[in-house]
Amino acid sequence: MFQTSLLRSISRNALLVAALLLALLVAGCRAAPVLDGVTVEPATISPNADGRDDLARIQYRIGQTALVTTSFIDAAGQEHVWRADERRSPNTYNGLFNGIIGGRMLPDGPYTWRITARPLDGGAPAQAEGHVTIQGGDATRPDITEFTVVPNVFTPNQDGINDRVTVSYVLAKAATVRVFLEDAKGRFVASLLEKKNGPVEPGRPGRHQYDYDAGVDADAPPPPDGQYNVVVEARDTLGNLVVEKRPLTIQEGGVPRATILDSQIAPSVVSLGESVFITATVKNVGTTPIRTQGPPSGTAYDSSQSYNTLRLPQSPGAFRLGATFNEAPSDLDYPYRWELGDPSKLERRTVDGRTLLCPPGAPTDQCALEERPVGDKTYVYLLPGQSVEITGRIRITEKPLRREPLFYLALIQEDVRKHEESVNPTRVTIEY
Repeated sequence: MFQTSLLRSISRNALLVAALLLALLVAGCRAAPVLDGVTVEPATISPNADGRDDLARIQYRIGQTALVTTSFIDAAGQEHVWRADERRSPNTYNGLFNGIIGGRMLPDGPYTWRITARPLDGGAPAQAEGHVTIQGGDATRPDITEFTVVPNVFTPNQDGINDRVTVSYVLAKAATVRVFLEDAKGRFVASLLEKKNGPVEPGRPGRHQYDYDAGVDADAPPPPDGQYNVVVEARDTLGNLVVEKRPLTIQEGGVPRATILDSQIAPSVVSLGESVFITATVKNVGTTPIRTQGPPSGTAYDSSQSYNTLRLPQSPGAFRLGATFNEAPSDLDYPYRWELGDPSKLERRTVDGRTLLCPPGAPTDQCALEERPVGDKTYVYLLPGQSVEITGRIRITEKPLRREPLFYLALIQEDVRKHEESVNPTRVTIEY
């Protein structure tokens, strides 16, 4: 019984001691000053990157959790906020001030520094002030001039027209430069890379150029169609910052995709001077229009001819159906090529500002081709989801080295890639 009473007495005493210690601790925390121990040294700084007095060390101690604001007031009374409402727990803090606020060096002159701490528990704020002078600061900014984005309407779809954007600017001062694409909400989208072997080294004063293809050349999907900004940020060694933006619109972006659905090469036996006939159906299976060019479907080639002899050389980005056979007379790869469709047989219509080529009387959702006037040229497109039939023939005008050569087809995007090749290899006997 005595032991039980003793234990209860000890427990009560322990609780009383713990409560007393807690009360003392709380009282001690409340008694600690919100802000003290403030120093700013040296009193004069010369932020010019010469390694001497470039920075002022700011030190202070926080006794209660508070929001701390540090600012500098110039001789005219204008306040320049360096750090605003930074949450600080009880501790000692240090900062380095280099004369730059908001990416811009403050002008030389005397300033009053002010540090204000507002306790989160609603207590009275504390404030400390002193003086600092900026002298010989480098206020020269890495200005960006002659900033251009060409073209500012961009169609990254490998059709050879407005597929790339050239960004150019002149940098006034050596700096670290970032060039990137942001969306309409200011979110980062992609970085742009400076051209190799440019006029000057990256980051040096002078003219700089960047080339942007939206990743399509690497077979990557471009950013979605919409409004964007090309942003150039230049920051020098002191922290002077210059930011410039230019608008960029992306339209009809995408990696072009097409396929040969079916094809026929006939007949299997022809005499010298007769023709091998080509028939193929091509469908745009991608999400972006694909450009094509002549000669039109139905064009006849002599075996000694090529698209060059028809004065229709390769057009970078254009799709054509190609054909060849073993030991064809031409040294060209797939020398016989045809446009994906025949615009001359189609009717023109204007729909939503776009000129579509449709079969007479056909509903607009069945239009297979789109014609766009650009200057004095006309570009013809096969639209997404649309199919077209191509025909052509090759008249055998010279004796081949083999009596039974293989004929085959390809779907070619000129100067880009062969989307399909060696399609439907067919042996044809040439009689002579």
